[in-house]
Amino acid sequence: MNNMETLFGVNFIDGRIKGYPNYNPRTREDDSRYFRLVRGEEGYGENNFVDNGDGTITDLATGLMWQMADDGTSRDWEDALAYSENLNLAGYDDWRLPNAKELQSIVDYTRGPQTTDSPAIDPLFDLTEITDPTGHDNYGFYWTSTSHKDGKNYASNASYVAFGEALGQMNGQVMDVHGAGAVRSDPKSGDISDYPKYHGPQGDVQYLNNYVLSVRDADIEVITSSSEIPAMGVSDEFDYDYGGMLFAPMQSTTTYLIDQDENIVKTWESDYRPGLAAYMLPDGSLLRTGTVNQNNFDAGGKGGIVEWIGSDDEVLWSYEYATDTGLLHHDIEPLPNGNILMISWEKMTESQAIALGRNPDLLADNELWMDRIIEVDPTKSENNIVWQWCSWEHLVQDYDTGIDNYGSISSNPGRIDINYTPSKGPGAKGADWSHINSIDYNEVLDQIVVSVHTFNEVWVIDHNTTTKEAAGEKGDLLYRFGNPMAYDKGTRSDQILFGQHDADWLITDSGWNILLYNNGIGRGPIDSSYSTVDEYRLPLISMETYEIDGGMFEEANLVWQYTAEEATDMFSASISGVDRLDNGNTLICTGESGDIREVTGSGDIVRTYTNPYGDSRSGGPVSPVFKVEGY
Repeated sequence: MNNMETLFGVNFIDGRIKGYPNYNPRTREDDSRYFRLVRGEEGYGENNFVDNGDGTITDLATGLMWQMADDGTSRDWEDALAYSENLNLAGYDDWRLPNAKELQSIVDYTRGPQTTDSPAIDPLFDLTEITDPTGHDNYGFYWTSTSHKDGKNYASNASYVAFGEALGQMNGQVMDVHGAGAVRSDPKSGDISDYPKYHGPQGDVQYLNNYVLSVRDADIEVITSSSEIPAMGVSDEFDYDYGGMLFAPMQSTTTYLIDQDENIVKTWESDYRPGLAAYMLPDGSLLRTGTVNQNNFDAGGKGGIVEWIGSDDEVLWSYEYATDTGLLHHDIEPLPNGNILMISWEKMTESQAIALGRNPDLLADNELWMDRIIEVDPTKSENNIVWQWCSWEHLVQDYDTGIDNYGSISSNPGRIDINYTPSKGPGAKGADWSHINSIDYNEVLDQIVVSVHTFNEVWVIDHNTTTKEAAGEKGDLLYRFGNPMAYDKGTRSDQILFGQHDADWLITDSGWNILLYNNGIGRGPIDSSYSTVDEYRLPLISMETYEIDGGMFEEANLVWQYTAEEATDMFSASISGVDRLDNGNTLICTGESGDIREVTGSGDIVRTYTNPYGDSRSGGPVSPVFKVEGY
């Protein structure tokens, strides 16, 4: 108001929200207000928006799905209620007009016409621009279903949110009296010819017709066994220093911990076959993925549920994400703070994929699965996704000039070419496009590494971001290596990864390395295919900077490699994993055959083991194992 500094506050007499000036021009002194203190969750009120690609936006922080754009029509309150109730959008018909608290939850008070030349809402939303009574560009008011029970005519008004300037007329001058993000009220009915008009001691501009953003409850599936879940921690009651191995046979519902003499130390039972990883926690409990029955994602690595299983096989906590459009898959990563990183497929329809720049000729399955990384807080029974990274927010394409992400592939190495298709592998032109198959976390760098199977690449992603930052430029790939052709650089001779799995961080005296199982698919003729275990040094310049030369990331440097004495004796076209042990040796799982070996730094084999558990995939004595962990 008159360019004075203001602070948003709540008027508990009438329930409205507005900006209050810090300075009182009448007393010529700083003004004072009452306040209430709060404690607890610092992230409360921070939105976690996901563009669903179908004209809707889901806020994972509140579990609400929003209409992305209003329909450009202003209407009175009764018509607004009817419009929302009759709306059919993105296949849903249970839309409603939001109440005041719901609509106010998507206000972004860091934005506004005077600060960002935009409405006070996330840029994902598309609001109608209007001409206000002063003749200036502005944004409309948006109805809520909440009646304003105040004044002479009780409940004759309904609350609205002003995402643009909330104008009023004072001393004959029209100005932004209340601020973008104010919650005020307008009449529910009347004679349209009487509006707009100014009303009240601050001359609020009043409209009879306002705009609508409809809302519904999002279909977010979360299953927990308890609303109060203890934090995952260390217990002195379980000693797991056996020099042993943990593995979950893919054809079994049992997870095994065995010692160096192949004796079973501990087993954990589940109702599910793995989907696909399992990890033992410091207290001797098990964090394990599982494969649920579903028919929407038929591909290797499908999962859908994560279980925390105690030493007595009691399920202490579980999280399920298996919907028509999303499914957990492959791997998880327990974090030092007790949260868990998970990978999910998110299904894009043919039209959604084309709208993102996908060439229709590359949609053999008439849909496209994009990868998402979520961080789940197991101590929360709801709204427990506290961070996410979505691959579709970091795309580039040179196919459709009319789409915002159009650009040069080679000039944007931190972005993902939505039309890249490998010449080999299950993702070529199919729905399962990128097929991330492992995830690992580096606490010192606060970075995530993922193995991207069909790209023949490893990606490094910054975790030191908010969800909003992760959706923008800060969420672009920090580094990638393995196949520069994926971002239109280099040639076939520059490719060093071939359908790899299980990329893990390693700290060494010389810097940060990545250890992985390089499956070897496409490395050479199929009858002479072989796998290797590779350790690469990353070209890290600073905590968040990797070396790049001429628009091409500096390739990682191979510092150690294990190949079987007869190279073709160790080969797995899929799955497989590695783990660097405390004694410096490396534990290797050749997944398809279920063969496990421990090798020294010089390549000597210390021990071998073949998994005998579970049903055979092909009638023989073997049972495949996704990966192995040493303890």
